[in-house]
Amino acid sequence: MRITKLTIVCYIELILIFLSFHLQKRIAPFLQMVFMQIVSTVFTVLNAPTDSRDQVAANERKMLQRGYFSFLGTLVNNNVLEVLSNQGG
Repeated sequence: MRITKLTIVCYIELILIFLSFHLQKRIAPFLQMVFMQIVSTVFTVLNAPTDSRDQVAANERKMLQRGYFSFLGTLVNNNVLEVLSNQGG
């Protein structure tokens, strides 16, 4: 399966939906398992070379950045900080 920026944004949005429905304690163990994979994938995609003239790619990159920051903000705002603090491994 080819991972695209749009696919990552969709996964992040799905996680945000779960968090917004107050499933913090139930979803925290899952997020702890996948957090570094998400972060690693986001940065891999963002660091991939793109054509500076490709407006679609530039817009997808902006969407991915916004989705990533929204994801982190949602973790903080929904009191699921243990996901971030338990990533020292």
